[in-house]
Amino acid sequence: MLKLKQKSKKIAGFTLTPRPGVTLRSKGGFTIMELLVTLSIMGILSSIMIANFAGQRIRQKLNIAQNELVTNFRKIQSFALSSRNIQGNQPVQYYLIKLDLNRPFEYKIQAMYDVGSQPKLVDVETIKFPEGIRLAQINPITITRSVIPTIYQPSSCALVAFSLPFAKTYISQECSENNWNPNTDDYKKIINFVINTNNYPVSTDSQMVINLTDKDGAVSKSVTVEGVSGLISF
Repeated sequence: MLKLKQKSKKIAGFTLTPRPGVTLRSKGGFTIMELLVTLSIMGILSSIMIANFAGQRIRQKLNIAQNELVTNFRKIQSFALSSRNIQGNQPVQYYLIKLDLNRPFEYKIQAMYDVGSQPKLVDVETIKFPEGIRLAQINPITITRSVIPTIYQPSSCALVAFSLPFAKTYISQECSENNWNPNTDDYKKIINFVINTNNYPVSTDSQMVINLTDKDGAVSKSVTVEGVSGLISF
């Protein structure tokens, strides 16, 4: 009787000898099921990574917007302290930041001059928030002068002004412009407040909290302006 010599294979340190009529073969490739499972896992991991990356980008932009707003407040404070002039050596009496919820993707740096004779207002710079970041809310201004604080409703528009030469802070809960009418023009109200003409809500001992958010309102940051100390914080 002729015997067939069976080849042995060594796998993981063990020698396997096949039974007569059985041939050992190396298994190669993947099954369809294995490929589908692998692709599904890769898809889930990719989605998680993309979502985390997008969230990090939004938070980074929000941090940039917050830091820039604080920097610009401090910048115009320094302008006031150094009596910085504008437009060909034009003396300035006030530097301001205007925040308007009707234009939530930007804010303005402004200046007032000739306030003792014919007041004039000029836009110094318009700063845009990073893409996808907007002004969300200007929180109530709290007037602490009286025994019982006066709490105003959230404003749709507000002004923070710094007067020269000592950068004293003035906060107004509105920012309408109406030809320097003392009753309806909020820039004029700041001037009148300084010269002791009582014309509606302007304060030096208030606090303003400015909220910033992303376009979906999912994350937010805030900047606080202190009227008494002039401290800008976040």
